[in-house]
Amino acid sequence: MRLLVAREELIVGIGADTSDFQREITRTAQGVEGLAAELAGLSGAVQSGPVLDELIRGIEQAGAEMATTVEQAHALELLLDELQQASRQSGAAVTQAASGYAALGQSVRDLTRPVSAVAGTLAQATSGTEVFARGLRTLQAQQAQAAQATQRLNQEVSFIAAGMAQSASGAELFARGLRTISEENQRFAQSAVEVMTGAQQMAAGFAGASAQQTTLSQAIRATLEGNTRMQAGLAESATQARALATEAARAADVTARMSRAFAESGRQAQTLSREIRNTISGNEAMARGIATINAQNQRIAQSSTRATKGINQIRGGMAAYAAAALGARSATTSLAQGLLFGLGAGSVTIIAVLAGLTAVGKAYELLTADSRKAKEESDKHLASLRQLQEQQRNPQEAARSQTAAAEEEVGRITAKIAQMQRVVSLLIRSGNAAAVGAAELIGLDMVRLQKELVATSKLIQAGVKEEGKLAKDVEEGRIERLTTLLSLGEAQVREEQALANILASSRAELAQIAGDDEKSQTRRLELRKRIAAIEGAQKEAL
Repeated sequence: MRLLVAREELIVGIGADTSDFQREITRTAQGVEGLAAELAGLSGAVQSGPVLDELIRGIEQAGAEMATTVEQAHALELLLDELQQASRQSGAAVTQAASGYAALGQSVRDLTRPVSAVAGTLAQATSGTEVFARGLRTLQAQQAQAAQATQRLNQEVSFIAAGMAQSASGAELFARGLRTISEENQRFAQSAVEVMTGAQQMAAGFAGASAQQTTLSQAIRATLEGNTRMQAGLAESATQARALATEAARAADVTARMSRAFAESGRQAQTLSREIRNTISGNEAMARGIATINAQNQRIAQSSTRATKGINQIRGGMAAYAAAALGARSATTSLAQGLLFGLGAGSVTIIAVLAGLTAVGKAYELLTADSRKAKEESDKHLASLRQLQEQQRNPQEAARSQTAAAEEEVGRITAKIAQMQRVVSLLIRSGNAAAVGAAELIGLDMVRLQKELVATSKLIQAGVKEEGKLAKDVEEGRIERLTTLLSLGEAQVREEQALANILASSRAELAQIAGDDEKSQTRRLELRKRIAAIEGAQKEAL
């Protein structure tokens, strides 16, 4: 690389020297041509002699030689340009051409020195010519000075001759330099060809080796990268394998739990389905029982009405029989009055008194027979009333029991639905597709069960409402039966106490009602009717 740089610097230096030499020759030639023209202009005005003619011819010859020298220098410059271009294109063979370039540089430098001398001589010649011109202009006036001017001119011509001799020597040196340069150029061209061939072969070899080395490097890098990736892949595969094993164990655990949860969910769903069916059946049975109770209440109400009417008829018939039987006997007037009072009060003891009256004849016997019959009918109706009271109490308690059982069943169903919701949440969190599908199926069952639960709850609410209505009807029927027994004088102590308690609670409730709305007014009216009925029965019992 340093040889190439030195070669380039040498070529640049030679080119610079050649350019300077060419410029110096050009200036010298221009000076010679100007001097020749000036002398030619003066030739018409000055008498010329042989010396002056020789001087002019010498100057013209020097100008021609200088022109030739300029052309040679220009050719040398072109040759150097070609040499520099060839040198730039070759790129090698510096070692073989170094000596030739050194000799060429020395030749150029040797050639430059005489050219410089010629330039100085030409400058002196130019100066002398100017002096000679001034002398020629004043030659006619100063003939005395002509000899001196001629002598100086001869000296100048001598100097020019010496310069021309030196120019000839320089031209020979320049010619030798050119020949040397030509030979060096030939050798340089041959060397350049050899160097180019070697460079091409070496470049081809380098290219092949570089390609092989590049391919080998790429293969090595690819192998190393492959090994790195393979190691990373093995490490990642090991990590994935461990994670997969952990996930498989977790999945197995989750699958086992899911299987148990599925089995439990299936059993719970079956149990819940059976319980819901049982609840629905119980609700249906309760509805049928409520309907039966309502029908029984209606029948009880009808029986109570018929019983009350029958008792009233019995009481009226017994009073009529007693009056007819005892109407003609003054001795039994007080007894008849007592009997009539007893019949009006419904006392059982009067029937026994009537049985002891043996002195009343056929009418009395008929009366006693009718009295026994009336007593039997009265006992039968009293038994029917008490049985009706028990029947009304039992269906009400049965209805309450059925409602409580239904509410308890609804609570159990609600708990089952909550448990199914927890199972569905567990299945969804597992993220397994099968588990999510099972959760969706369980969710559908839950929706259906919730709808059935809502329907059952509504049915229970209707049953509770009907139970309240039934309780109200039963209470009213109970009060009516108690007042009937009390008015007939057949009420027992506990029944009288119960009726007294009802009367007290009714009065207290009536005193607490302060509203003027329709419901309050209706309730006040019901309580007043109840209080009036109980008080009327108590008065009749007295």
